[in-house]
Amino acid sequence: MGETALYVVRVWRETEGFRAAVRRVEDEDTRLFDDATEVARYLEASALATQPTSAPVSSDLSGAVTNALDRPAEPGGRR
Repeated sequence: MGETALYVVRVWRETEGFRAAVRRVEDEDTRLFDDATEVARYLEASALATQPTSAPVSSDLSGAVTNALDRPAEPGGRR
């Protein structure tokens, strides 16, 4: 198994559209995104960079982000 990385992901709900900031915990640099799919691709690329080459890799992100966003909100606003 490859290296484990922990990320802080902040998503703004007050703005129109999507906005998120992603930072690896041990890094100082923060990446800003205005597209949820780009966040998923960034995290996938980071995972692939630390993954052994013999492990099977799925590049299908078609439902990775939209499935979580399409769920109805729970009481209190959580999805």
